Amino acid sequence: MQNLEPTTTVVPDSSRGMTASRAIHSDISASVPGRSMMLLWAVCLLPLLLFGAFAVYQRQNDLRDGEIDVERTIKILEEHALRVFEAQQLIIDQTDQYLGDMAWSDIRVSEAVHGFLKRTAAGSPHVDGLWLVPPDGRTANSADYFPFPDISVTDRTYFQALRERDELHFGEMIVGRIKGNFNFNLSRRRFPRDIFNGVILVTSSLSYFTDFWEQASEGPFVAGIFREDGEILVRYPLLDTLPRNLSEDSPLLDRMQESDDNVYQSISSLDGRARIYGYSRIGETPLFIGYGVPNRQVLANWRNEMLRMGLVALMATALLGIAAATILRQNRSLVGTAVSWRRTAEELEREVDKRLRAEDVAAERKRLLDEVRALTAQRQSILENMSEGVIALDARGCIIYANREAMSLLGPFRLEEQEFAALVAARRILAADGSDLDPAQAPDRAPLRGEHPPEREYLVRSPDGRDAACSFRGGAILDADGRPEGAVLTFWDISERKREAERRELLMRELDHRVRNMLATIMAIIRISNEPRQGKEAFVAALSGRISAMARTHGILSEGQWKGATVGRLVDDEVSSAADARQLLLEGDREVMLPPKEAADLALALHELATNATKHGAWSVPEGRVALCWERDRQAGRPILRVRWKETGGPAIARAPERRGFGSILLQGIFAGEQRASVAYEPDGLLCIMSVPILDEGRAAASAEPPAVDAAPEAGKGSLAGLRVLVVEDEAIVRLDLVQILRDAGATMIAEAGSLEEGLARAEETPVDAAILDRNLNGKGSEPIARLLAERGAAIVFVSGYGSAPRGAGTGSPGHANLQKPVSPATLVTALAAAVAARRKRT
Repeated sequence: MQNLEPTTTVVPDSSRGMTASRAIHSDISASVPGRSMMLLWAVCLLPLLLFGAFAVYQRQNDLRDGEIDVERTIKILEEHALRVFEAQQLIIDQTDQYLGDMAWSDIRVSEAVHGFLKRTAAGSPHVDGLWLVPPDGRTANSADYFPFPDISVTDRTYFQALRERDELHFGEMIVGRIKGNFNFNLSRRRFPRDIFNGVILVTSSLSYFTDFWEQASEGPFVAGIFREDGEILVRYPLLDTLPRNLSEDSPLLDRMQESDDNVYQSISSLDGRARIYGYSRIGETPLFIGYGVPNRQVLANWRNEMLRMGLVALMATALLGIAAATILRQNRSLVGTAVSWRRTAEELEREVDKRLRAEDVAAERKRLLDEVRALTAQRQSILENMSEGVIALDARGCIIYANREAMSLLGPFRLEEQEFAALVAARRILAADGSDLDPAQAPDRAPLRGEHPPEREYLVRSPDGRDAACSFRGGAILDADGRPEGAVLTFWDISERKREAERRELLMRELDHRVRNMLATIMAIIRISNEPRQGKEAFVAALSGRISAMARTHGILSEGQWKGATVGRLVDDEVSSAADARQLLLEGDREVMLPPKEAADLALALHELATNATKHGAWSVPEGRVALCWERDRQAGRPILRVRWKETGGPAIARAPERRGFGSILLQGIFAGEQRASVAYEPDGLLCIMSVPILDEGRAAASAEPPAVDAAPEAGKGSLAGLRVLVVEDEAIVRLDLVQILRDAGATMIAEAGSLEEGLARAEETPVDAAILDRNLNGKGSEPIARLLAERGAAIVFVSGYGSAPRGAGTGSPGHANLQKPVSPATLVTALAAAVAARRKRT
């Protein structure tokens, strides 16, 4: 009876227990409402959403960078095309000058004219053909065939256009009737141009343009030259048939009619590919040059980067999803436990069941934690192997994670510390220009405020003192309510990219400088070679030989990347090829290296000596001999190459010639100042001794800031009678030409110098009224000479091959002028006279 008594008291307790269990079950079921579950899953998708937003933002940035690259490339292509067309116009003018008043009947049968055209075309790789067409339209002569077939070109557009009016005509692409290839031409009337006296025609080599475009581009591209009326002159890739005009609805044609240059994105009507296009008018011509790169190429790096970051976002989303599933699973487990407890009548069974379930939950928790640790290790491995630095910050700005790349660029630093403030205070992070940063401008400030700033450049200084330009991007990490609870920063070293951009800009400026110096040298050789009482054939032969010598030396220097040339190579090209081996004795170290300028000067001097020996000296007779010896020496502490040229066995020399020819003038002009040359007309033959400076081993050529030049004064007549002038120019041929122009204009005293040091010495010891200074003297600026002479009241005229705005002493002040090579005699005399007048008026 006593055993049954408790039983009778359990029943109401069990009812209360079941009521309590149902209440507990109701509370647990309501613990995770539908809204909270939606928020939980939204948090799981947050990494993917952030990744998507970042991907769109980065794609726009890369496309903008691609537009900048296209704009830079189109400027390079436009400048190259302009130089080509200027050179072709010069060829037309030279051809017109060569023909003079020769009759068309004589031109048609002249093999000399054919030879001139052939040499001119061969010396210009951008020229495919050079034709002469008389007024009747029947081609008379060309650089390709002699005698030329009787072909009529009266149906050609360029012939019809020039018959109606005088202009520099750019013809459409046609198929050549002789060669059968595609070409377009540049043509103009023959002098006199006020009447139609026939046409001089230069056809352009399409491959010359496409080869240069390939060198200036990286990866696939399209390019072309178009007339402003939509005519296609050349296109890359080259077409198999004659191209059509741009269609009337072509975006390029509409934009060319609106502006001279532009960069835009469009989808090609030919292949359906999206590209970034750019175009620019070529100088003042009616031509445009266009260039385009596929968006796919521009976005290649973006795709690779987004793939890596997408994997990270996907892993983070998966990790959060696992955590959310774990929470829901635990919730369901607790509900199940409550239901079992409610249904258990016996307290002992309920307690045992609870403990068993608790052990299962602990085991599951351990298993999930192991999975989380594995996923975390995998995520960290991905971050550690990224090429960008990645740093995670908490809401206080303390570093909670930094990958290996971040440590190598900014580290070492301590986690859980506000390291960015310390790095800015220690001047380890500076502004892009190297100035100090305000703490509020540190890279982490804006993201920690919940902002998403654009990419920004900073100067990062490593612990060993190495500076690197780094680009930072940052984004805030927001909580469920949108408040910032941390930030993620990524950054990477862009120093090499900036250096590459600077190298490209320097290359274009140096290319312009060298081309203008070469044009100035060629013009000087033309004027100096045109000696009085010299026949046209002799003038052409002398000019061709000297330009060929320059071209050979230029080729040698180009092969050696303009580091210099050996004496042996110069002797082989300019001397050994001009004589029988039995008539030439060589002695000296063939591997002696000369700097580029000295190599060019020595090559031209050896060419003149060899030419003179062949015409008048030892090599004009079979028994004549030439001994050419060279050896190293030192003069005033710097290395010098002594070169000795001695002729024997030739015609006897009774006395030195009364008139100095071009060769003598050239030798005295090239080897002036430190580079000395002595010429002796001994009875048994000519003796010439030259001294050429050599660079010390390991000495690098200095580079000066490329100055350039204001627009030249308007050309006109001037007189320099009574003026004392100093000429400082490192190109010997150009220096000789400037001196001759000054003499012809009446200057009474002219002092010359070929280097900065020699120019300073001449300026110290010689009183002058004015000076003509090359801005770049073998890599050194001429401003010290200008300052010295300006203090003494002398007028200054700068000449240069560079094309940017001038900087330095005297720029823009009265009594100073700036000219750009090549310079005509009239322009030089006018500018110098105006500068002297302005200086005298000021004083």
